[in-house]
Amino acid sequence: MGFQAVVLNTETMAITEYGNFRFNSFCEFAGKVLAAGPNGLFSLEGTDDAGTPIVASFQTALTDFGSSNLKQVLDVIADFGGAGIEIETVTDGGVVAADQTVISTADGIRTERIKPGRGIKSRALGFNVCNVNGGDLDLKDLEMRMAILGRKL
Repeated sequence: MGFQAVVLNTETMAITEYGNFRFNSFCEFAGKVLAAGPNGLFSLEGTDDAGTPIVASFQTALTDFGSSNLKQVLDVIADFGGAGIEIETVTDGGVVAADQTVISTADGIRTERIKPGRGIKSRALGFNVCNVNGGDLDLKDLEMRMAILGRKL
């Protein structure tokens, strides 16, 4: 059983939540981040978790972009580096639609057009973004192109 960890960035006031966090305390010592829990003391470093790929994800806030009209995502433009990116469209109704997964073998930051799940219409939209197969992900920019539909709710 793990804990739910909540971290506040004091510069941006952004909140990050970590699920299944199996530690009750941590510190930085001699340049390494150490975490303690019921199973002992661990160094939080490396590219995997005892041989298991590290799944990383975040969800953007839902926004209505200042309009009460329904919106439909046309595409998502992502500037990213790493092994790949997977994006899901999230609506205010809790609907999650898997979008295209982009796996890359290229080095450095690149721009990819990602097609969204079809037929999603919502007043407020957001995204769930995650790495592919536990690989590195360096997200520089995420831009959504959408159509604002004529019908209001």
